[in-house]
Amino acid sequence: MQQAQVRWNEGKAYFDAGNFEAARVAFKQAYTVFPHAAFLQNLGEAELRTGRHVEAARHFTAFLRASSTGSPAQRELAKKSLAKAAERLGSIIVTTNVDDAEIRIDDEVVGRSPLGSLAWFVEPGRHLITARKDGYLDGTERIDVAIGPPRPVLVRVQRVVGGTSEPPPDDPKPGRAPAVVSPPVSVANERTSGGLAVGAEPRRTAIPARTVVLLGGAALTVGAAAVGTVYAWRTSDASTRVDSAHRGVADINRDEPLSVCHPDVPKDAASIDACQRYSDEQTQYHADRRIRDIALVGAGVLGVATVATFFIWRPRSAPPVSVGPALSPSAPGVVVFGNF
Repeated sequence: MQQAQVRWNEGKAYFDAGNFEAARVAFKQAYTVFPHAAFLQNLGEAELRTGRHVEAARHFTAFLRASSTGSPAQRELAKKSLAKAAERLGSIIVTTNVDDAEIRIDDEVVGRSPLGSLAWFVEPGRHLITARKDGYLDGTERIDVAIGPPRPVLVRVQRVVGGTSEPPPDDPKPGRAPAVVSPPVSVANERTSGGLAVGAEPRRTAIPARTVVLLGGAALTVGAAAVGTVYAWRTSDASTRVDSAHRGVADINRDEPLSVCHPDVPKDAASIDACQRYSDEQTQYHADRRIRDIALVGAGVLGVATVATFFIWRPRSAPPVSVGPALSPSAPGVVVFGNF
């Protein structure tokens, strides 16, 4: 709490001096050290003045939803600032057909259902909403959001029962009997309806087991190599940004550049920004490099294992692996037959 108070005092001084970016960094550090809703109004005001309208709107919303936070005057100011930030944004109100589902918008966790009237502010454009809960298939919706009133969206999830899925609990089909998958009958007894086989045994295509291994391993190898290639490019780009950030710190103190970022060294706004940028770029660089190394090593291991398995493994004398479609309305897919 004491550290948060120190950061808040720094932020207030920067804010009063008109250095809103340094104030934003200090207020964010205060909230990170001690995440109390009282800091959110200050953080939102600094974000609003630095053009970070989405973050500002979300922080003002969180401040106002904390009913015991702030005086009436502070809350009234937060409402006015929220309205100003919202002038350039759209918002989404999410409902689901189950409680306690995790709601994500563009991979950002909004909360758990029910969210009530919470409006999640976003930039205008296309967004992906996901509802996720254990024992259910994920529900997703893609919507276009424009500037203006909140856009309501209902995301449904389906319960998984015995390896299959059942309709959402609030979307029953009255008068419709549950789907029953009958055992396959011979092709001689199949009936046709509109040119489609009804009740016929699915036609199976024999595929050697080693081919299945080769194709699966090759797909995984290519996928891992692709991830490694992407992150190799990201690592190179991150290294360039780290060098640029380091030069920014060196411009402040050319004799001992990194001493500027020591916690005990007094800093001005420029030093805080430069050190924060250098720290962020270093963290991103190491994360990208770690993912690159893991993906490339994984691709090599998968490639070697796939080739070795394909040439060394000899399957037992048994019926070949066969693949056929699963013709169930509730759980379509593919069925694999054979010995492994």
